[in-house]
Amino acid sequence: MSDVQSRIAALSPEQRARFEARIVGLGAGRPSASADRIPPRDRSRPTPLSFAQQREWAVEQFRPANNVTAALRLEGDVDLGLLSRVLTAIITRHEALRSTVEIVDRRPTQTVQPVRPVPLPVADLSALDEAAQQAAIGERCDAEVVRPFPPEDPHRLRATALRLAPDRYVIVVTLDHAAADAWSMIILLREVIALYPALRAGVDDALPPLPIQYGDFAAWERAWLDDERMAAELAHWKRTLADIPPRLALPTDRSPGVRRTFAGDHHTRTMGREQTEALQRLAEREGVSLSMVVLAVCSIVLHRYTYQDDLVFGSAVGGRLRPETEPLIGCFANALPLRVRLSPGQTLREVLHTAREVVSTAFDHQSVPFDRLVDELAPDEAAQTPLIQMMINVLSAPGSVLRPDRALELPGVRVSYVPVDPGPITVDLILVVQASPESLHFDWHYSTELFDAGTVEQLAAQLPHVLDQLVADPDRRIGEVRLLGTGPQPAPARRTPPDRRTPPDRRSPADRRSPADPATPDADADAGFGAIFQRHVATTPDAPAVVCDGVAVSFAELDRQANRLAHHLRGLGIGPETPVGVLVDRSPALAVAVLGILKAGGAFLPLDPAYPLDRIAYVLADAGTPVLISTDRLADRAEGAGVPEVVLLDGPDRLADGPDHDPGGRPAPTDAAYVIYTSGSTGRPKGVVIEHRSLDAFAHEVAERLGLHAGDRFLQFASPGFDVVVEELFPIWLAGGAVVIPPERMAGAALDLVELIGQDRISVMELPAAYWHEWVRDLDRTGRTPPEPLRLVIVGAERVLPERLATWQRFGVPLAHVYGITETTVSSTFFDLPPDAPPEDLRHLPIGTELPGAELHVLDPELRPVPAGGVGELYIGGSASAAATWAARR
Repeated sequence: MSDVQSRIAALSPEQRARFEARIVGLGAGRPSASADRIPPRDRSRPTPLSFAQQREWAVEQFRPANNVTAALRLEGDVDLGLLSRVLTAIITRHEALRSTVEIVDRRPTQTVQPVRPVPLPVADLSALDEAAQQAAIGERCDAEVVRPFPPEDPHRLRATALRLAPDRYVIVVTLDHAAADAWSMIILLREVIALYPALRAGVDDALPPLPIQYGDFAAWERAWLDDERMAAELAHWKRTLADIPPRLALPTDRSPGVRRTFAGDHHTRTMGREQTEALQRLAEREGVSLSMVVLAVCSIVLHRYTYQDDLVFGSAVGGRLRPETEPLIGCFANALPLRVRLSPGQTLREVLHTAREVVSTAFDHQSVPFDRLVDELAPDEAAQTPLIQMMINVLSAPGSVLRPDRALELPGVRVSYVPVDPGPITVDLILVVQASPESLHFDWHYSTELFDAGTVEQLAAQLPHVLDQLVADPDRRIGEVRLLGTGPQPAPARRTPPDRRTPPDRRSPADRRSPADPATPDADADAGFGAIFQRHVATTPDAPAVVCDGVAVSFAELDRQANRLAHHLRGLGIGPETPVGVLVDRSPALAVAVLGILKAGGAFLPLDPAYPLDRIAYVLADAGTPVLISTDRLADRAEGAGVPEVVLLDGPDRLADGPDHDPGGRPAPTDAAYVIYTSGSTGRPKGVVIEHRSLDAFAHEVAERLGLHAGDRFLQFASPGFDVVVEELFPIWLAGGAVVIPPERMAGAALDLVELIGQDRISVMELPAAYWHEWVRDLDRTGRTPPEPLRLVIVGAERVLPERLATWQRFGVPLAHVYGITETTVSSTFFDLPPDAPPEDLRHLPIGTELPGAELHVLDPELRPVPAGGVGELYIGGSASAAATWAARR
């Protein structure tokens, strides 16, 4: 009984009825086997290549070979001469294995060559230990996959015997993909197993004669699939694949390089007997095949990973549509695109039925060569991976011959299958499913250029998990399917600070470049910013707190000036929940204004002097600001802002006569610390309120994450009206270090960072990615390097270009990548770029891990967590989140 016959006999009555109805429906479109059997070809004329054969032959002309390779372990009384005779008998039976390609009238044709004995060279590995032998076997198999067959070689089959011991061999068999496919290899192994004992016993006719040869099929196929039938089939596929998405959204770890190497690896999972039998019962009840089940479940998993609802997979089909082709060795395989459309409201059962219709319809139109589909539907993608990025192959080969976990006993020899790596991965992801009565084997082959092993392992674990849910509750909505790895994630490990006993100014230059020193002792972890600032004033009063144009303002002097302002503001009625505008130039006045407002109990509202006056007036009016702090140079703009009271820090009296002691009183944790207005790009600008508890926690966390210490100097680069100014001021002051404010004359294009770093001993700075890109390019162009004091640069706000990263790595200065939004207290995540990061890791920098005060969740449109690698929207919560807008708070 043939494999097709055995599969038909195994159908249930309901499945058989559906099968017969479909056959009747297809009768008009396909010739019946009895009326139109494939005839012998006219051997007096050149024999064309089949469509599949020509595809593989053409690919071999410009890509590495992708041969079909298998390996057998033979133990016992191994007769290599007999094995050579067996292989010679097989190429005698199958003309495809001794046919060369020749160009006749500018068209490739196949020419059958006379039979020649198949050589079986021996490579002796017996002197190696077991580990070295296994490595050598793997290397030989890998080499065979890509080693081309010389065009003039009459054999499309070659074999090598690897001697492990006098009674143990591994036989590596390789077939030219243009002459054979994976099904063909199983036919070959089946014939080896039949012929080896037969020839040993002197029986020459152990196998029945073949009904036709592969060349007969090729000539018939070219005649049968004429222009009219080809046009009709292509019209079907154009309708089916109209407006498909550009790519299947896979959870890749990297973008593909410009030049693909097709390097790959694989990962295997197995479903046990109980799960397999339950799945088989479900398939029988629903009238679906295993390939339909796998397609449905893959669609659901990737839909939940990416929320893409229009998915196109590929499926390899045997291409042996007629009974007489079943026993042939030859290249029949084709690829079919399978388009599945989903919606969250569908049930698992409905998706299963959708997959049944998709597969059945595709199989009805499988005659069109895949390369013709590419030419018609995606001609510009022919050099890439066209139409299909993931293949789903459910093996339905002609009977199981050998399995890695089971040996076959032949007279005098024991034969077992040796797993072989698949070779180049020309598709991003390939799932090969192999069924046995007691288990299902899922073998995931993946491009290592795109995927990490852990990503594929998690994706592979999802399939059995979802299959269990399909069996248990087929009426569950796909939106309710649970995926692994979607629960709460553990908090990120906090950096362990090194020994703080070494004073910062005593470290070596290499140590000074390491952002690892802690900011404050553990005892300070719960202390507010104000308390720690006052401690620095008391313990290190002369230490610089602000540096501008080479002139330092000490902690004590900054404290005195801020105290005078705070007393004055309190006299104006400023207290908790009262916003105070700050409109100052780049100068120490910014530090005095911010600290003075906080000491008075108010909330500072920073403004950029470059803003249009109408925006400044709008923000101040919307916030209900009673007081605006400014300077004499900006007095006209300040007076025009419409605020009841304007305080000029450098006015005639400069507040010099006011008290300079600390005004006392500490804000409540839930009091507003500052108000920042958004850009208004999505509507009118809104005021975001950050409370003292969030500011305090943020300052502690950033100081610790960046390893800030009293010897550090942090550049104040951001616009005063941008929330990054908070990150530039508070963490460094909390650590006892100084903020460096460039003078106004050095702002913008006039700023020479290299000069400023050297002049003011800047060790840490944060730059917008766009500015950093230009600075790095200028450094590279002029041959300059960042001066020694600089130990850390932080970039953010937009994508970081990989070519600039590659240049920056030559300088040896650590880089951190940050991400955050105004509503979550400046920065929520930090990523430290390893100095030895390979080029492929520079294409897209991660946003990093969250600060302890931030909670990050990636959620799908129904607000469910997505698995690692899944696509969703980023939600940020935690103590760093803004309590409300200023309007709502008022």
